[in-house]
Amino acid sequence: MSTPRALKELERTTKGVLLRLLGLVLGGMRRRAAPDWSAGTPRVLFIRHDGIGDVLMSTPLLRAVARARPNIAIDVLTFPGPAEALRGLPFLREVHAFSPGRRLTYPREIIARIRRERYDAIIDGTVRRFVDGKEFGGRVKAAMVLLLLASRARHRIGMAGRENDFVYTIPVRASNARAHHSRYTGSLGLPFGVDPSTMDPQPAIALTAEELDEGERAWAAAGGDAPRLLVNISSLNECRRWDDGAYATALRAVRRQRPDVRIGIIGGPGDDVRATALARSVGAIAMVPPLRVAFATVAQANVLLTPDTSMGHAAAALGTPVVVMLPTGHEPLVPAGVDGIHLFGEGGQIRSIPAERVERAVLEMLTRVTPRSAASPSR
Repeated sequence: MSTPRALKELERTTKGVLLRLLGLVLGGMRRRAAPDWSAGTPRVLFIRHDGIGDVLMSTPLLRAVARARPNIAIDVLTFPGPAEALRGLPFLREVHAFSPGRRLTYPREIIARIRRERYDAIIDGTVRRFVDGKEFGGRVKAAMVLLLLASRARHRIGMAGRENDFVYTIPVRASNARAHHSRYTGSLGLPFGVDPSTMDPQPAIALTAEELDEGERAWAAAGGDAPRLLVNISSLNECRRWDDGAYATALRAVRRQRPDVRIGIIGGPGDDVRATALARSVGAIAMVPPLRVAFATVAQANVLLTPDTSMGHAAAALGTPVVVMLPTGHEPLVPAGVDGIHLFGEGGQIRSIPAERVERAVLEMLTRVTPRSAASPSR
């Protein structure tokens, strides 16, 4: 083992020992049975600071807990982007957004707020999983341990089998790690009487009428009331990025077969140039709207083509059929609860998916949703 790696392992081991000692001193290593949640109005905080797609895949758990225990008030602590995605969900009381400090530490004001709230229970929403050949969530990070101990919550719930899981008073042992990620995360609802195997895995987004109108206005430049194909080109992860040339090849072929279809190219912040160039090359419109309006454009589309990003899970939440490109091994991460065609690329990335496969999948989905015979005539 190299010297830097050995020092890192020593630091990690020492930190783990110190955390356990702190937990022992603060009485944070006790195990407790789940309480009678039906008594009073328990207040529960769910913590999940991750990508928007991961947080959306946590909404089935939160909805299931709210349905199983309607007297419970549920709050969420997450990053600003996911907080925007969760806005307006009827089964959440409040969403706290924070920007992390160094090494994902919690700002003092967040720790103070959680202490003031005096939650009856806190759920650590991070789960252990393997994606792209890497392990994620294999340990409860020091910042989370300290936050849980400082919270004064009587019940601390999280996935067992992770380093530092001593901090949980109710550790959950999931036996469905190969299930869809929403159901796997749903195992955290077991202490509340939620059965993840029967839980609805479809994510949730609540858009207002005004936001839907904004989505409709974003489509206005496409003209007419023809079927709409929305194409998301944005991805922060290199392994989930498809080449613009491949998009152009597939979309030109789709247009030849379905000239009646209006195509919109959508991207995230910084994708303006790419989206505009691709749109011009295939006779489409380009959109780079804010997050909530982006969700509304998905809601107003007939089909979404996207790499494996939050947009696919937004489509699932909004009932928009989706063609999604994922690396092999991402099967548990497909959009759930909506009609979908899932294309998998080899070698841990989606660039290996040929344009012809995407073309065929998009045309098949368009036929399912808006058959040519029922579609508006081409102009």
